[in-house]
Amino acid sequence: MTKNESRKKKLLQVLQVRQKINVQEASELIGISPATTRRFFTQLSAEGIAVRTHGGIQLLPESSQSYSYILSTMRRIDEKARISARAVEIVSSGDLLFLDSGTTMLKMAEALELKFKTKILTDIIVVTNSLVNYEILAPYCKVILACGEVRLSRRDTFGHLAEKILESVHIHKAFFGADAVHSEKGLMATDEWTCRMNDVVSHNADSVYVLADSEKFGKSSLLSYSPLSGVNLIITDDGIGEKDLEPFREKGANIEVVALA
Repeated sequence: MTKNESRKKKLLQVLQVRQKINVQEASELIGISPATTRRFFTQLSAEGIAVRTHGGIQLLPESSQSYSYILSTMRRIDEKARISARAVEIVSSGDLLFLDSGTTMLKMAEALELKFKTKILTDIIVVTNSLVNYEILAPYCKVILACGEVRLSRRDTFGHLAEKILESVHIHKAFFGADAVHSEKGLMATDEWTCRMNDVVSHNADSVYVLADSEKFGKSSLLSYSPLSGVNLIITDDGIGEKDLEPFREKGANIEVVALA
């Protein structure tokens, strides 16, 4: 994470507690100039996270916010970390992996990094469309970045060029995130390109795993990229009860629940 991203994240943390703040307060709390503070305010407003007020900024209700990668990294951290730790246990030395973009996949990349540092996993090749995953893992293993058009808001790549690369690669184990897990509509994402790339990878993968925290269950998003029965395993946390998982299992979902404690 760059220095500016770190400062922006700190500003978001302050906003989540205080809900609104003015330029002078933010400048003093974060240790940045008023000009930099105003620039951050403008960026957060443009990203649909907050709204400018006279001399300051106010956080929008979560239901009204646009997607923000940095804000997403601050949500359900423990759940994502535990789910990712379990996912990494599925990985073996010599595997060719695909890692989706998103903040749960960020946690998986961090978990893989630890395995590489301790030499528990070796000879891994990672294919990804995530700029963040590339930065974390490239020092430790071979990483193939599916180059295409860059989406800065999601820290990833997309488009026809990225698809062409993914079409040419055979994957042993693919790991996806999900914006929603619906009992009827299956695994869902917020945009067409994510669905298209996940579909391409799924057809070229021996096994497909989905990492989705319990908050995603029962929600609906824009598009479906797979039926529940179309993946080998969905890993989630124990924030959802067994009874609530029954409708998903009845539709063919293989779900593993990891405990946070």
